[in-house]
Amino acid sequence: MEKDQCTVAGLGLEEKLGFGPRAYQHIVSNADLFVPAGGSRSAIASNGSEFLGVWTQGLSQFAVRLDAMGRLLDASGIPLRIASSYYGETPLLTGAGGNFILVLAQSVSLLDRDARVLRRVGMGTPGVPLMALSDGRSVLVACSSVSSIFVRLLATDATPITDWTTIGSTFDLSVEREAAFGVDSNGYVAFLATKNGLTMQRISSRGEISPATVLPVDIGGLQRLKTAFDGERHIVVWSTSANPKAVLVTPDGAVSDAFVIPTGSLPSVVLGVDARSGRSFVFFSENRGGLLYELSAVSIDDASRQVGVPFVVAHNVADDLSIANVNDALLLSWPYAGMNGEVLDRPTAVPLGDAFPIARRAAEQNAPSIASGANVDLVVWSEVDTLNTMRVRARRINRAGIPLDPTPIELGTGDPNTIAPTVAYGGGEFLIAWGATQK
Repeated sequence: MEKDQCTVAGLGLEEKLGFGPRAYQHIVSNADLFVPAGGSRSAIASNGSEFLGVWTQGLSQFAVRLDAMGRLLDASGIPLRIASSYYGETPLLTGAGGNFILVLAQSVSLLDRDARVLRRVGMGTPGVPLMALSDGRSVLVACSSVSSIFVRLLATDATPITDWTTIGSTFDLSVEREAAFGVDSNGYVAFLATKNGLTMQRISSRGEISPATVLPVDIGGLQRLKTAFDGERHIVVWSTSANPKAVLVTPDGAVSDAFVIPTGSLPSVVLGVDARSGRSFVFFSENRGGLLYELSAVSIDDASRQVGVPFVVAHNVADDLSIANVNDALLLSWPYAGMNGEVLDRPTAVPLGDAFPIARRAAEQNAPSIASGANVDLVVWSEVDTLNTMRVRARRINRAGIPLDPTPIELGTGDPNTIAPTVAYGGGEFLIAWGATQK
């Protein structure tokens, strides 16, 4: 019996949720229920010596550890017991002070290298989290509300340093596609695609924000903006309706001429950039027809702006690429039927083996709640179908830990963006409550 299935027994709650002694476990559902693997959104980060991956499954967050070469250290996901505010929320993750900072819409959590939650504080955000980035001394968190960008500085232990401050507005409502953030020796940098053009704005490690500077760059047709710092200059890349374009920007704001990154004849979307020691990699996705996507990359010598030949990295990567590195190991991760990864040797740009599953996909079954009655326990959970409808189901379990119902009991439907089901017992009856699709 696999430990990563939701299980129950006639013992304490830890055993009922499948984290207790293996000898006492019993399967609640014939389908994988509350499996800590394979969410719809994911992120990867490095603390300088190892990697941590985090993904969302329904309203729950799970983590997995990888060593400095990107090898999995955990056979199954580690439940973080940190609830999302809505289904399929994208987690933000960054290394900070040897630990990790996890940012969600309503909370910021400090995780150690073993994915233990050391601290959790309320987010108090004015909008949707966009980015979390660390300069080693602090953490910058950026959020959006409509087209406005807000930033806040945290200490590496997740303690707030500053309050939320507005730094500007992007061209339209697609904020996550028109804002990019980097860090250099002078602090943090924000690049925004605004009505006035591409702007550059500095944010110090003490929270001081400089006025925005409009860069002499034509960003007509910009569809998505990404950036990275190679040690001397920022490379700023954006997608267009044709091939992507890029400019190089020094920390003091000197800008190179824009240059084209030839990616081929197919439409391409820039998903990420990694830069170090004067060399950059630009990762982009190409639609090969229908639902077939390929993740490819090009190497750029930043000093000469010479672009290498594109090469294929992995298949089935349409979006949500996350990049982290430890020394010369560059780890990429993306969601597709789970959370997947690929490790590149950065000096040679050669993949170190095939793409591999970091976490296998599970059914969108989440948030189990358990209540004990006179002679029976009731387990209630939610499932999200392909139409994004939350179906609430239950199963009775006797004191020996044996399911009394051959198949789960269908209780009703609800809104996946509202309250997950919960169950309580009293007066000889079980009471189940969940968020409804109507008020």
